[in-house]
Amino acid sequence: MGVDGEKAVTIKSVKKVNKGGFGLLSQTTKANKFKGKRVRFTAFLKTKDVKENGYLWCRVDGSNLRQFHLTRSSEKNYITRNTDWKKCVEEFDVYEDAKFVLFGVMMYGNGQIWMKEPKLEIVEDLKSFKDFPDSTITDEPTNMDFLK
Repeated sequence: MGVDGEKAVTIKSVKKVNKGGFGLLSQTTKANKFKGKRVRFTAFLKTKDVKENGYLWCRVDGSNLRQFHLTRSSEKNYITRNTDWKKCVEEFDVYEDAKFVLFGVMMYGNGQIWMKEPKLEIVEDLKSFKDFPDSTITDEPTNMDFLK
């Protein structure tokens, strides 16, 4: 049971955390279902006495565990201090050669964060480079001052 009698998971610092110290609660799934797709991770987060920030966290790993994509919420998506339940959303791309998708909640610094109702869903198919007309892409870099 989480906060307010609701089903939720939590990360809570139990001793003073140095600046930059963090806690992470995550899980890993095979990327098969998500390959070639844009994926949305949604959950509700709540914080108590969070000194730095908390947010949803996502990562896509490729072959040999080479990291493709790590989301780090922009500051506008951080939640801090004492925040009531807030719907948070992260979107990311899963390429065809991805192996694993990792997702969860992260908290930097002292405090406590809860997460409830997490959902991972496919948003749309990714467009491949072959979908762009070849005539619009040059063999060499051009317009390097970006003024034209």
